[in-house]
Amino acid sequence: MSKTYKMDAEESSIFLSPVEIQGQRDTDKARDSTSPLRGARLISIERIKPDPDQPRKTFDKTRLESLAESIKEVGGIIDPLTVSYDQSENVFRVISGERRYRAATMAGLEKLPCIIKAADQKKTLLLQLITNLQREDMTPLEESAGIRSLIERFEYSQADVARLLNKSPSYISQILGLERLTQSAREILQTSEVAKEVQIQASKEKDPEKQSEILLKLA
Repeated sequence: MSKTYKMDAEESSIFLSPVEIQGQRDTDKARDSTSPLRGARLISIERIKPDPDQPRKTFDKTRLESLAESIKEVGGIIDPLTVSYDQSENVFRVISGERRYRAATMAGLEKLPCIIKAADQKKTLLLQLITNLQREDMTPLEESAGIRSLIERFEYSQADVARLLNKSPSYISQILGLERLTQSAREILQTSEVAKEVQIQASKEKDPEKQSEILLKLA
C-alpha cells in the first residue's frame, strides 16, 4: 500500500522544539499574547526541491554567498520555508523561501525547518507572487511573466489579479506591457539596474532602438 501524505510527513520529519530563552524560565507570563507554531517540521534538505514554475528566476550570487556564511555562523536558518508535498515525486516543493533554501544548500545544512501547506498550482503561484512582491525580490519581467501565468493558465482576469495582489488595474496593465520589450532591451536589463518605471516607459515605445535608448540613458 502506498504511503499517504500524513504517513510520509511523520516518518520523514519531526516537530521543531520551542526556542528556549537562556537564563529565563518559561512562565505563563512569558507566553502572554503568543501562540505555538505547530506546523513547522524539520525536513531533510535532500527531499526539498525548488518549484520549476516559481516566477522568480534570478538570485544574486554575492547575496546568496553572504547569506550562506551567516547560516554557517548561526548554525541554521531562523525563518521556516513554506513547502507543499509533491506526491508524484515524493518531495517537498518550495512555495516561499527559495533563497534561504539555496543558501542553506551552499552552507551544507542537512535539515531545514518547513511549514507544510496543501496548495494546488494556482494557489502556489499566487502565494509566490505575493511573497516576492512584498519583499521586492522579483525583477519586473519576472513579475510580468508570473501575472501572465495567472491569466493564461488559471483564467484570471486582469481585474482579478489586481484585487488579489492589492494593485491597481493600471499597474497590472503596465507590468504586462513589459512583454513588448524586445530581446535587445531584455539583454540590457540583464546587465544593468534599471528602475521599474523606466522599463515601463521603454515598453511603450514600438521602435526597438528607442526602447534600448531609453534603458541605456536612464540606467
